[in-house]
Amino acid sequence: MTVLSGFLPIWAITAVGWAAGRYDVLGKQAQSVLGRFAFAFAMPALLFLTLARADVSRLATLGLAVFAVSVLVVFAIGLLLGRRVFRRRPGDRAIGAMAGSYVNSANLGIPVAVHVLDDASFVIAAALFQTLFITPLILVLIDLDAGGSATRERFRRILRLPLHNPIIAASAAGITVAALGWQLPHAVTEPVRMLSGAAVPAALFALGMSLNAGRGGKLPPAGEPRPRPGGAGAQEPAGPPPRSAALPVGGSLAPGPGGPSGSSALVQKPAAPPPPGGRLAQRPAAPPRPAGPLAHKTDAPPRPTAFQPVARRAERQVLVALKTVVQPLLAYALARWAFGLDGHDLFAVVLCAGLPTAQNAFIFASEYRLDTALARDTVLMSTFVSMGSLSLITWLLA
Repeated sequence: MTVLSGFLPIWAITAVGWAAGRYDVLGKQAQSVLGRFAFAFAMPALLFLTLARADVSRLATLGLAVFAVSVLVVFAIGLLLGRRVFRRRPGDRAIGAMAGSYVNSANLGIPVAVHVLDDASFVIAAALFQTLFITPLILVLIDLDAGGSATRERFRRILRLPLHNPIIAASAAGITVAALGWQLPHAVTEPVRMLSGAAVPAALFALGMSLNAGRGGKLPPAGEPRPRPGGAGAQEPAGPPPRSAALPVGGSLAPGPGGPSGSSALVQKPAAPPPPGGRLAQRPAAPPRPAGPLAHKTDAPPRPTAFQPVARRAERQVLVALKTVVQPLLAYALARWAFGLDGHDLFAVVLCAGLPTAQNAFIFASEYRLDTALARDTVLMSTFVSMGSLSLITWLLA
């Protein structure tokens, strides 16, 4: 019960942040500004101090290996489901797999580690693994879907990613200080310590505000085009036209009247009159085609359109289950029976694996013009579900 009480301040601050966002107490930009402050300043300060005082040998542990295997296995399951079951394009498969396996190690993981585990070193090591190995894998898969001439530049961005991430940079600096055995003066550590004190409340408050992100939002209706990664104006049709849309008699692809120059539209040219006394003039008009076994294939709308809302809801539920149920259970099985972990090490691995989906999934989907609704809804749903699942994990294993 004492360990469970560590969640009370976490959920309380998150709830206050949600209320502030719900009733617009701090303005429209507050969540973005507060989140950036936590990510760029407060959280790096906390990680730097934690790692500078840590034992470097404790970062590479069997627990981290278990966590890595669980992430990779669930990520592969997400890719397979996206291809075989939900018929997603490659870029959206990567976003779905990320939503089902990539843990929120910063905004929620570090506060949970500080208040429940009393040590953030394992969660920091997990965050480093995700950023240095899983993130480049996701970006490569998205890039393969986007294609185009920007491929080389995007690979350069992938290679530069750790250098532009303040959390990774601060963690690397802290590990360097610890490995070299440096003792930093009080004049240096004190302002960093004061700044680090804002990391947990700022991150949790911003997390709570972000839970209002999907309020009022909805999925795009079936049949509407959606943007492709190639550019802001490039669009992909949501599905093929019905088979009943056939080319009219005498029709051709030609510039449509009143349309832009050079555009092509389907216009109907008047049919030439048949020659007098010719075969065409004597042939009677074909009778209407009787309804038969194949009539539904011509007259009915495409199947994906009718079942798309149901499939989308099912996909979100499956991804949330992967993240909050399958991944911690897999981590428990691997840690307990494959790697022989128990006690606090087992608890830390399972708790970290049970963290909800990171907001990075929504950021990547927005950046590359993929399915933002899928990422957004999975982040929100997994965060709400994790409030109960993390408490259950703590009650069972702490």
